[in-house]
Amino acid sequence: MGSFYGSVHVRTEDRPQLLQALGDIARAGKTRFLVSPPAGGWTGIYPSEGGQDFAVSAAVAARVTGPVLHLVLHDEDVFAYRLYDAGGVIDEYDSNPDYFQESSPARWNETAGRPQALAALGGKGDVTQFARILSRERAGTDPFRAGQQLEGVAALLGIANVETSYEYLQDGDAEGVKGRKRFVHIPDLSAEKEARRRHKADVTAALKKLERDGVLLVAKKAKSGRYGLPSTPTFCPIAQGGYLVAWADADAPYATTVERWQAPWHEPSDPGLRVQTRVSHMSASRDGRFLAVNRAAREWTTDLLDVNDWRVLATVPMPHVTFTNDGNLLICRSQTSLQLVPTDGQTGARTVKIGGGASAAVHPEGRWLVADVRDGHACGVALVDLGEMRLVRVMSTVRHDLTAWMAEVSAGKAVTGFRPQEVPTKVGFSPDGGLLILGVEDGVRIYSWNEVLDARGSLPPPRAAADSALVQVPSSLLRHTYGFAWDGPRARVLSPALDGHVHALDVASGAATTILKMPGTPPLGEMAVADDGATFALVVHSGLFERGRRPPPVWQVWNLDLLDSRRLRVVR
Repeated sequence: MGSFYGSVHVRTEDRPQLLQALGDIARAGKTRFLVSPPAGGWTGIYPSEGGQDFAVSAAVAARVTGPVLHLVLHDEDVFAYRLYDAGGVIDEYDSNPDYFQESSPARWNETAGRPQALAALGGKGDVTQFARILSRERAGTDPFRAGQQLEGVAALLGIANVETSYEYLQDGDAEGVKGRKRFVHIPDLSAEKEARRRHKADVTAALKKLERDGVLLVAKKAKSGRYGLPSTPTFCPIAQGGYLVAWADADAPYATTVERWQAPWHEPSDPGLRVQTRVSHMSASRDGRFLAVNRAAREWTTDLLDVNDWRVLATVPMPHVTFTNDGNLLICRSQTSLQLVPTDGQTGARTVKIGGGASAAVHPEGRWLVADVRDGHACGVALVDLGEMRLVRVMSTVRHDLTAWMAEVSAGKAVTGFRPQEVPTKVGFSPDGGLLILGVEDGVRIYSWNEVLDARGSLPPPRAAADSALVQVPSSLLRHTYGFAWDGPRARVLSPALDGHVHALDVASGAATTILKMPGTPPLGEMAVADDGATFALVVHSGLFERGRRPPPVWQVWNLDLLDSRRLRVVR
């Protein structure tokens, strides 16, 4: 993706009137502005949403006297401008009117630009120079042409700071921007900043109290790194109720530190495992004999390790998903196939082609394997006979009705973007094998295993289901559940979600509840319940939707017994 630059430049000596006009526009809608100090006779205005909307410059031109020039670079592919005077458009240019949809010859002529109109604005450019810049002869053949046009027009008119936008400036990306410290924000952000400060203090106080009460046992941040790109910790439960956690160095991506966390949860211990590449996923066998580590270097590989001495028993040229319940097989997946690797090293791996996906699970009886399958918009659950090592069938997930979705949108209902089917993210079984558990983007579904075995074409109706809440993000509504974890002692499925809640679905009653409303309701990521069922761990992504330098993810461990007794309230 290329850069998106957008700025509006006004010739005016009445700055108070300009700031008042921008304040009126901001109050009437959602647009925000950064305003530069005057330079070379021009005052720069940087509207939010990348400065791409010409309706904003039209509103500015209607409220101020003098020329208004709106310059836009879209994805480094298209350069466009509109020039206003006396409140109306007197010239416009588009380097490629067919970029979004085919335009008529008349529209091509209307947006050809008038070099004489630009030259009349003064500066050091004449009609011939502007005509050369506005020529469309190289459009589509020179990938740098649009950016050069933006720079050329600005340079001839003496306009500074055009290679930026509101979002870049707010994110702190101000290299080469003149006078940034004297830019003014419209509307004033003092009250908003104070509200954010108070909210952050309230959230911090709530988490500290949970730590003092023994509910929140561990909260450790990933290192941010010099470039503001902290890595997400990777973890897995291990025997005796603890966790292994891998922390990649943000500034040295091929250095990873592995820690062991367990009761009494004060400090981690060193398990003695050394990994020289970035770790993307880890799994421990339930019997505690093996650890599988996905390594991301030049290509994806999985190391199978002996937990006693961390000796590498095998290396598989594809990422792994999990172990079978008895620990005798390691399940690996590529974009086209599934591979079962014996952990005893005595027999060869077996492969079956099932298509792309992210998870797999073997039924406790050992004959059947299920895996999510995603091929474009087609989604389903694959059933594999391990005795014959063949794909028996793929059962599609619930299909969505486009007409019904469009009706909801037309009625003004809060909905996510349309997806033709439920998108599976994780599969698993209850310990007795009676239930198939399916994580989908919206939530969790629980099926009768016998009904799944009898199903043809599509999955049967679920016995129980629960969805997470819709979340408003800067540009849309989203709903996302990041997998699930089986809570054995309480016979329920736990699932962390984008809505900042840990949801619980009781397998006996089908009742959906919330066991944790995270203070501040930040997005919650990967989750695992400890082998002894006393705790669960998850990753908190407070800065998931923030631009620029984000706060690092936080790895947490929570006391399940105390959570159930308290039913925590949220700090909003």
